[in-house]
Amino acid sequence: MTPRSVDPTLKTLLIGHMHYPIKEHLAGGLSLNPGAITEPKDNSVSSFAWLSISTEGKWTWDIRSF
Repeated sequence: MTPRSVDPTLKTLLIGHMHYPIKEHLAGGLSLNPGAITEPKDNSVSSFAWLSISTEGKWTWDIRSF
């Protein structure tokens, strides 16, 4: 399954193992791939995702690179 062919009823898609970061709106939801600490691909830099979930259940995330 690629990020472009997901079920349109999904609100959030967390994926991994692609070795490049993705953070985008997709089909009315959000798509996130944290990237890779080692061996990043497609000219990307080493990165990871920081996901926070509040006690009320609200999600926020950010991709951080170094």
